[in-house]
Amino acid sequence: ISLINAHLSPNIDSNWHPDNRFVPFISSQLEQLALEINQLHKAGNAIILACDLNTARDSFLYEMFVERAELNDVFENDLHPTMHAELSRRGRQPRRLDYIFTRNAKKAATSIKADYLFTEKVTFSSGKTDFLSDHIGLFATVEFKEKH
Repeated sequence: ISLINAHLSPNIDSNWHPDNRFVPFISSQLEQLALEINQLHKAGNAIILACDLNTARDSFLYEMFVERAELNDVFENDLHPTMHAELSRRGRQPRRLDYIFTRNAKKAATSIKADYLFTEKVTFSSGKTDFLSDHIGLFATVEFKEKH
């Protein structure tokens, strides 16, 4: 099993249209990541990818990446944003940018539990209250079983 953590460059325009200035670079990063995943899978590895793709779930880049890397999105049916609304830039809707993906090999992956972490502010030892991150954390329990 290969566990991969990735954090791609942000699209500070929050615009995923193919003509956007950041799309070619982010597309290149996604292509490179898909290539690495495909090579690991070809070697017989099941894949878990936990990542901040900085790519919106409803963008063509997400669809292209998932298709090329043949990934299963643990949170596929959940469009909950992974950015805190309070911390989003003025006038921008928070979106889902963080993901946990799996890809089967000799072992089949089944998501047993998927949940969110760090959704509330915490009080630090200094007395300051804030979020632990500008992103909401993702949590998944994944079970791998031999394929029959």
